[in-house]
Amino acid sequence: MIVCVIGTLLVSYPLLQPGFIVTDDGTWMIIRLSAFFQNLKDGQFPVRFISRLNFGYGYPVSNFLYPGYLYVGSALKVIGFSFVNAIKVMLIGSIFVTSIAVFGFLKKLYGAKSGFIGGLSILFSPYFMYDIYKRGSVGEVMAIASFAVALYAIESNIFFLIPLALASVIMSHNTVGLFMMGIIFIYMIIRKKMRALIGLPIAIGMTIFFWLPALMEQSFVMFKSITIASPNDYVGVSTQIILGYAPLIAMSLWMILREKEQRKNMKIVGWGLLGIALLMTPVATPIWNITAIGKVVQFPFRLLSVWIVGGACVLAAWASGKHTKGRMALMIVSCVWMASVSIPYITSVKHEYKESGYYTTNESTTTTKDEYMPIWVKEIPNSHADTPIEVIQGKMEILVEKNTTKQKQFTVIAKEEGLLYVNTLFYPGWGASMDGKPVEIGYANPKGVIEIAVPVGEHKIFIEFRETIIRFLANICSALSIVWYGLYLVVVYFGINIKKKIIETWTIQ
Repeated sequence: MIVCVIGTLLVSYPLLQPGFIVTDDGTWMIIRLSAFFQNLKDGQFPVRFISRLNFGYGYPVSNFLYPGYLYVGSALKVIGFSFVNAIKVMLIGSIFVTSIAVFGFLKKLYGAKSGFIGGLSILFSPYFMYDIYKRGSVGEVMAIASFAVALYAIESNIFFLIPLALASVIMSHNTVGLFMMGIIFIYMIIRKKMRALIGLPIAIGMTIFFWLPALMEQSFVMFKSITIASPNDYVGVSTQIILGYAPLIAMSLWMILREKEQRKNMKIVGWGLLGIALLMTPVATPIWNITAIGKVVQFPFRLLSVWIVGGACVLAAWASGKHTKGRMALMIVSCVWMASVSIPYITSVKHEYKESGYYTTNESTTTTKDEYMPIWVKEIPNSHADTPIEVIQGKMEILVEKNTTKQKQFTVIAKEEGLLYVNTLFYPGWGASMDGKPVEIGYANPKGVIEIAVPVGEHKIFIEFRETIIRFLANICSALSIVWYGLYLVVVYFGINIKKKIIETWTIQ
């Protein structure tokens, strides 16, 4: 534990400095978190439509992109952390949790010494450091930590923790989470952890409020029609990173081909890791040319998330073998090699120093190519609207009484029939009423914003973002799954305790 704490502090040194590290995505993560929190504070739960982003027109990014870190970050904000420090806490916490969980997991499989070596290797795993200090991918890093905790809980039969860890994997990152859930399922089958399998449907149920609407509503946004990234453009970077695991690749091959005493399970892991390593090289170009695979994965190196934990498994398995000089030498070379690749990511970090207002007022979309913009938006916003409500046709006066991220209320005095725009993108869930009666919302305009036809006279208009039927049903399913989880705990733990007491009572008699 102490070594993991010290090691975490050492590799987290850049995160402990003032300001924030300069990464590909880190700044966008902070901006999105601050905007998400604003919606949450205004009463939207679950948060699906983030109103401040997209130049104040809003759009449904949190309905599709991994919201796990946003909810955790919001909780940290509530207890007093700034948005910047909340992201730092999640990154540092993920490093520590991954290291500890992997140690506990490998200790169960190979013993304390081998587990210690494997857990310590997490702290200088090349892709882990690349993910943190080059990419700044908070979601992926949290998914890796959740994956490690899930494996530890499954192997240790800590049943209460399994559903929570699996739910965290799903919520932490779309692509990486899906990939890891498949691996966890296979692991349960291979290790015959049938009792742990009940945690899988519970976790899927608890997170259905997120993934079901995300799947059902993909046709509403531009995601399917946009190529965010061509995987082949990143094969070079992926190859460079996988070379950081070269000694471990050699270990895997040796244990698979030469060591009969190695467990069958470890050989399966070894073949899987070697397969992923091969996908990081130009040899796999034909695979990445398959559109369906490229669209889902986008960046080949994402699959290296498994190598962080898998590489530690290889090292622990190697350390558990016969301690010959050659074996020890290769293990030392492996650790030094990985550290030499990882350290430059840590030491080359640059920092940026921005006032908190930069993050809390920034109106960027925080996505690469506006892939979650509704398909009916023909003119992508490039500046903030002059007014929240705009008269398009007719003569009318507008008195705005309320304008939050969830609700908008105003009085319209129309001298003639007209049309007005509420400068917020329409997305299913926005509903309106006029003088207490439902009114139809239009959005067939180039901006794709909410439009309302107003008759002559004085009218009270109320607009609110609500849940659709699908989202409401998904929320109910998640709530029921949480109840299911509670009953599961009662049966697993209290049931066992009651059984023990009955046995003890009969034994005494």
